[in-house]
Amino acid sequence: MPRTGEEPGPGIYTCTRCGQTVRLDDPGDRLPPCPDCRNTEFTRAVTDPAATGVSARIPPQQDGRNRR
Repeated sequence: MPRTGEEPGPGIYTCTRCGQTVRLDDPGDRLPPCPDCRNTEFTRAVTDPAATGVSARIPPQQDGRNRR
């Protein structure tokens, strides 16, 4: 069972407590705590990182320059 802090590989992981999904895109990505309930245990749901899910990557900050 993959846990927070591990590098289980690219894929979609489902929180065992609330069902939220987390997507890991790269082999070196570490599994974060569940973004909804902070649980640390997951099951592997999907092996295709192109599938839907919440990315483990932090999105870049919006600086407002491209807004209209």
